This record gives sequence, C-alpha cells and structure tokens, in this order.
Amino acid sequence: MNTIQELVEGHGGTSNISFIVPMRPIRAVGPISFTCSSDGYTPVECHIVDTEDDFYSLKGTYKLSVEPIDPVMKDLFSYEAFYQSDFMGLIREGTIKIKILETIA
Repeated sequence: MNTIQELVEGHGGTSNISFIVPMRPIRAVGPISFTCSSDGYTPVECHIVDTEDDFYSLKGTYKLSVEPIDPVMKDLFSYEAFYQSDFMGLIREGTIKIKILETIA
C-alpha cells in the first residue's frame, strides 16, 4: 500500500482501523495547554479524524490528524497532525502500529 487512503480503504474505512501512535501528554497551566519535549512518548490508540476540510481530509492527500479513541485518553493527550507521506513512513519504519478493528456482523 502506497498511501494512507489505500490502507484505510483496503480495511473498509476509518471505523475499521486504528493506529498506535507515540504521543506526549498534555500539560496545562491555567487556560494554556501544551506538550513538553522532555516528556517521554506513550503509545496511544488513535483513529484518523477525517474531515470535510481538504487540508486534513484523507482525500486531500496533504495532511491528516489522529486523536485518541478512549475518552479518558482524550483528556490526557491531544490530537496529532501529520503529513500523510510522513505518517506512512512512520508506519513503514514501525514507529506507528496498525490495529485492525474487528467488525461485528
């Protein structure tokens, strides 16, 4: 598979595939949230947020964003944005892992 679109469509769409993405936790100081480069990475199960915005759409072939699936993890980790080609490179090198979700018929 050459593109993230082919990978996702090959598994039936964004609802059937998730990714284990290394993420840094969010730190909050008052109304400001940020991540710190000195914090280690934590593997977090995420899904692709496919929007109508061509800039972040899978069909747009430019960027994509992922966010944690677990609502509790959404409070601890923010979304991450990637260039689609970089995301595929991270999958190929094993930094991001693919998880195929079981569908119940």
